[in-house]
Amino acid sequence: APARGRPEYLYDGVAVALENVSHEHPLVIVIEDLQWADQATLGLLRFLVRVVEHGRILFVFSYRSDDLRRGHPLRAWIPELDRSPRVSRRDLTRLTKRQVRQLVGEILGTTPQTHDVDVVFERTDGVPFLIEELVDFDGYENSDCFPDTLREILLARYDTLSEPTQRILRLIAAGGSRVEHSLLAAVYEGDGDDIDRAAREAVLGSVLVIDDTSYAFRHALVRDAIHEELLPGERVRYHSQYARALEAGFGTACIPATEISYHWMAAHDMRFAFASSLTAMAQAHKAFAYDTASRMGERALELWDQVPDAEAVAGRSRVALLADTAHDLRNAGESDRAISLVDEALAGSPPEDVERLARLMRDKASYLANVGRTGSVELLRRALAVLQGERPSVLRATVLGELSARLMLDARFDESVEIADEAFAEAREVGSRARMSVAANIRGMSLITRGEIDRGLADLAEAGELAVGDDSARLRYFVNMSDAMNILGRFDDAVRIAQEGVEGARSRGVERTSGAMLMSNTIEPLFALGDWRRADELLDRALELDPPIGFSAHLQRLKLWSTLWGGDVVAAESLLRGWRAPLSLQLQIDAQSRLGLARVAGEIALERGNLLEAWSEVRGVLSADHRPLPAYDLPLLAVAARTIARATVDDIPIAAADGSTDRAHLESKLRDVLGRSADWPTADAYLAVFDAELGGASHTGNDPALWEAA
Repeated sequence: APARGRPEYLYDGVAVALENVSHEHPLVIVIEDLQWADQATLGLLRFLVRVVEHGRILFVFSYRSDDLRRGHPLRAWIPELDRSPRVSRRDLTRLTKRQVRQLVGEILGTTPQTHDVDVVFERTDGVPFLIEELVDFDGYENSDCFPDTLREILLARYDTLSEPTQRILRLIAAGGSRVEHSLLAAVYEGDGDDIDRAAREAVLGSVLVIDDTSYAFRHALVRDAIHEELLPGERVRYHSQYARALEAGFGTACIPATEISYHWMAAHDMRFAFASSLTAMAQAHKAFAYDTASRMGERALELWDQVPDAEAVAGRSRVALLADTAHDLRNAGESDRAISLVDEALAGSPPEDVERLARLMRDKASYLANVGRTGSVELLRRALAVLQGERPSVLRATVLGELSARLMLDARFDESVEIADEAFAEAREVGSRARMSVAANIRGMSLITRGEIDRGLADLAEAGELAVGDDSARLRYFVNMSDAMNILGRFDDAVRIAQEGVEGARSRGVERTSGAMLMSNTIEPLFALGDWRRADELLDRALELDPPIGFSAHLQRLKLWSTLWGGDVVAAESLLRGWRAPLSLQLQIDAQSRLGLARVAGEIALERGNLLEAWSEVRGVLSADHRPLPAYDLPLLAVAARTIARATVDDIPIAAADGSTDRAHLESKLRDVLGRSADWPTADAYLAVFDAELGGASHTGNDPALWEAA
């Protein structure tokens, strides 16, 4: 037996026992929360890591770096571990917003709303434990609501502090997760030394951290929990003091109307809260901070009925505020919420205000398209009917241009060109270069996709010249010109133009909408140029933005392609299953999405060996109502040809829409569609692939010469 007082004997015995067991089978020893380990435990682990060399043993230790206060025994061991060549260290960072979305979805068992993800991400700082605890609680969207178990954990350190420090922490919590020292000093009614003493104790107690000239809580949820401890009188008094101090310019170089609005709301002074919310909305809109602008607009709308002279204070009607807020929501990528507001605005608009009605219909048509819902074309036609008999206007030119764009996306190119001509003429009559640019832009893309490439490129070039000086028109030019370059096979030009547009979208605060579309227009030609690493990095970054489906559909298709081409068929199929429902919305209004999804879904089904499913995906190209779209028809036809060849090899009957299962008949019908795209710039390449897929005496793609030619 080991001698009393000699722990090394015990340590050595444990080491020998573990090594002996590991000779029979490998051992993985996991010890979590090392920050709570006592000296004896740390001594044993330190010994084992140092001396155990011959056993098949993996030690996995975890600890919370936030809990290692000054003098903690683990602090002395960590540098020793870092120096050891036998030790690997892995820092677990907090979750990104995209990872939070994934975790919340797993917990809820359904796709979470973007707003809910934003709330959880902001309140938990991406800490998985806090996310799980909060999402399981029904009131997680309310910053003053917690499950009791989580509240106790969050307040554990706060409860150990002295009462004067707790009082100052409650004052800091009223200021937010981060408070400048100068602002805190302005609102605190006591001695400045009190702040220093309280801050030092709170820092040592791992409740606060010092960030240059400000105080910040270690976790946003700790701040929320402490804020909940405020008594009613403290809440009103503290928030009123912060609002007045911020209005006086303490703690910041500019007056932050958003924070002032929050403090007046928390102090229950609705008139001041309403006025400051409107000021904050205007500031944020001017700075292209559309998410903030929309939140301030929604706050003002909530307060409207509580302010007797709201219209006078706002300087506009409630309908106008609804429309302005909806527009900011759309730019922030929240078109679903924008639709709700614009519906309310339409319901409250007098029928004699035809301009307002037409504008709201135009807005709703745009928001519907952004989320992949039908009805845009009908709304735009109604808006034109409302404006019938009115004098020429920028509004009418805008409605015509948007109608042309919707028709173009549905591959109704003749109608699109006709309406775009009318939009251009109207815009020219009222002197709007921006609307002339949009009309020429849409007309150019429609002309290109129906085969009049030179005319279309000339229109696009004119659109670019007319767009100078108007950011919105210029972004639309970048979107369509880069797309044109890509589908025409001019990939370097496509990347260059799209990248310029991405920078413009980012600077205007529309990265989640126009920016996401321009990123997809950068990614696809990068794949075509063979720059897979760069394309994949940009693709993941774009998906991280979580754009609305109208702007993310192409990104999702590209992710499916990237995953499939990377060899992970199972993952590609899983992604397709998860994305199928939202993508199906976009299919109703966008021919490119219909054909693009059919192609990649068909490829995935082929790789999984499901030929009937693959044919079901691709056979739409033979449907009677199919409208030619060469850039997307050609690659889809190649997949359809491969499906027929594989079905022939496996002797699996597949049928056309007319019920015919004759392979020669199916091939003939595919070649008819192929012939309608024969003049497209990339047609020769796809024709060669098509011939190779169905080559050989058995029409099963077994002619090496044809594949060599392809």
